[in-house]
Amino acid sequence: MDIIKKDKNGHISHILANDHIPNPAFINEFQTNFFTLKLNSMEIVEGSLNGYEVDAGGAFLLLHLNIRNNTNEILELYREDFALFYDKEEPYHPEENFDAPFQFADEMALKPLESVKGCYLFIIDKKAKKIGFLHHEYYDEEHFKEYHLHYKIV
Repeated sequence: MDIIKKDKNGHISHILANDHIPNPAFINEFQTNFFTLKLNSMEIVEGSLNGYEVDAGGAFLLLHLNIRNNTNEILELYREDFALFYDKEEPYHPEENFDAPFQFADEMALKPLESVKGCYLFIIDKKAKKIGFLHHEYYDEEHFKEYHLHYKIV
């Protein structure tokens, strides 16, 4: 996958990320019991985004996604349903919505078979080398299934 990188001066470069998902039918996507999520692109933005500044050494990571409700019922999703981890850091949830371009709302309800495009935004170390994006689908308090995408930035 190609990652678009924008530095503080607005210079744009492209870096590569290798997908570590072993099933070639699901490169850059996963399907849960309720929805399909496809990662369309990643973007790393250093400096500022929509008037917000990131600390020195950090960068904004935008994951541009397509989410499709595969059920015949309204599907409610929350930003806390998703998490990111990089290198050896613990997983954490996307940033709250601050009206960055195409940023998903903190809560959304998808109509039956509806698809939406948008992005979740995270703050990462700009030297991050391994990125993982995950979703936990809970069946009850003790049982869940984990879906994830892993990338190595080269």
